[in-house]
Amino acid sequence: MMNQQTPTRTFDFRRPDKFSKEQLRTLAVLHEHVARRWTSHWLAVFRLPSQVTVNRVEQATYDEFVRREGEAGVLGVLALPPLRGEAILAMDGRLALSFIDRLFGGPGQGTTPARTLTDVERAALAHVLQDLVDVLAEGWSGLLEVQPRVLRVEDNPLFVQTLAGSEAAAVVSFHATLGTEEGWVALFLPYFMLEPLLPRLNTQAWAGRYRHAGEEPEEHVHERLLQAPVTLSVVLGKVKLPLRKVLALEPGEILHLDTGVDDLLPLVVEGKPLFMGRAGRYGQRLAFRIEGQPQREEPEDDGQDESYSDPVGG
Repeated sequence: MMNQQTPTRTFDFRRPDKFSKEQLRTLAVLHEHVARRWTSHWLAVFRLPSQVTVNRVEQATYDEFVRREGEAGVLGVLALPPLRGEAILAMDGRLALSFIDRLFGGPGQGTTPARTLTDVERAALAHVLQDLVDVLAEGWSGLLEVQPRVLRVEDNPLFVQTLAGSEAAAVVSFHATLGTEEGWVALFLPYFMLEPLLPRLNTQAWAGRYRHAGEEPEEHVHERLLQAPVTLSVVLGKVKLPLRKVLALEPGEILHLDTGVDDLLPLVVEGKPLFMGRAGRYGQRLAFRIEGQPQREEPEDDGQDESYSDPVGG
């Protein structure tokens, strides 16, 4: 009879596996849900095409994390009470600068190569990261209610002395796109921080929770869209002038508009007239009172009159 050799497995005594494969898979499922929330959040806040996906979830030491992500990125040090210790949310430096550019009214473009942040930019990015960890807390709500806060933002990993270099952690790596810019985002979660939660990281339970994941993001997108700012404007009237007269206009000149004093004015929402009403004051503030809707044109292919007018009358 031939002796069958028992399969061997490499074991590194310097960095033993502290997370099981099932626990890492569960963290991947959990953060895929977080990635979808980040996508809808960026779309609503920055109003640019956005996409966040999970690249991988693995165990790594703090030294490995800093060498791979810290040297080329911006690091936010996080507290996640009631969990003890500190986590790190790192971001590609170019992607971080694109966030800042968009936040200050730009098109959302980073710089090449990524540069050191100014104090103002570091403060602005802290607000961006705080928004991200608030959304992260929403994604974690089924696992544990946390109250996250960004303690500080650094662009030099030497100033982030959170852990010993050999400390093991779960690292969740994301690929992120904001407008035309793309880069990486990484979440570093120390083992001692996650240790109380390890018994809850069950793949079947979390896979079942997000089996119909398409429904939850849709609800979340709807929620974020309701919070998206829109531009309202009131059209007081219109006038047509030749270009030569427009160029000759001077301060103090009077233009005769095509509306009367008692005419209803259109309220334009993002370029579309949705309501009719009257402009005036409410206390010390300018105001607009909605009194109806604009008349709709009668469809040409239908003999029925579906148009309706302002109930108050114009």
